[in-house]
Amino acid sequence: MKTKIILLFCLINYSTNVIAQQFSYTGISIGYGTGLPAYALGSSTNTTNGRTTYTLEKGSYGQGLNFSITGGYMFNKNIGAEIGVSYLVGSKKEFTISTLDTNTSSGNSTDAEGSITLDKITMIQVNPAVKITFGDDVRPYIRMGLAIGLGTGYTQTEEKTVTTSGSMADTTVIERVTEYRGGTSFGFNSAFGVDFNLTDNLRFFGELSFSSISWAPTKSKITKDEHDGVDRTASAAPGSLDTEYVDEYTQPSGNPASGKALKSYRPFGTFSISAGVIFTFGEE
Repeated sequence: MKTKIILLFCLINYSTNVIAQQFSYTGISIGYGTGLPAYALGSSTNTTNGRTTYTLEKGSYGQGLNFSITGGYMFNKNIGAEIGVSYLVGSKKEFTISTLDTNTSSGNSTDAEGSITLDKITMIQVNPAVKITFGDDVRPYIRMGLAIGLGTGYTQTEEKTVTTSGSMADTTVIERVTEYRGGTSFGFNSAFGVDFNLTDNLRFFGELSFSSISWAPTKSKITKDEHDGVDRTASAAPGSLDTEYVDEYTQPSGNPASGKALKSYRPFGTFSISAGVIFTFGEE
């Protein structure tokens, strides 16, 4: 009987110590992601006198500001589970188009200058992870988990073409906007950081993180198709402005406009540096 009482006391004491080490927390942070690792995003072209120069444009759509809110629960002093939600405001990417064609026999020339701009590319990421901490007053930590992303974005194409014949010049200005949406991405996220106490329940932290994820939209819609100031979207054939992106499709014979296209994955991988604060609840 005494042995059982001693064992019960030890179990209660152990459980009390474990519970005392458990605590939950929430945090907010702001950071900036670099364009590394760099991926091929597209190309710029420059055509003149029958020769075309292609320039590879590299980077990552994960470059830009990100804002995060995090919640976590430490099972003990060193191991916990965490889930974070981040919002990425991607940096603008621009590809230039420049052509100059001259018909030497007639003396006519066509000069086109334009750009394709990928702007307002954003992504919401949910990052469930495991967190391992070390130390007491100053606590280095590592975090490893998944990255689940939902992206949106649009491209804006602007082109100005000047056709010159003798002393006459005809100018055409085209502006087109295409919005992209849909698609869920899965990848990995890891981080190394350090936090330390500001007060009993408030900590400051800084971290370096790496995310490997890409996004392929499933739908797009042309929302603006303006030629010399006249928007043609209102008079477009039904369904001609929409595209569905799939892994495979069959093109019906004699129907080139099926409204489908193959998916194109856009890289959002990035190295980020961020800082923020953590509010803790409970005691370690």
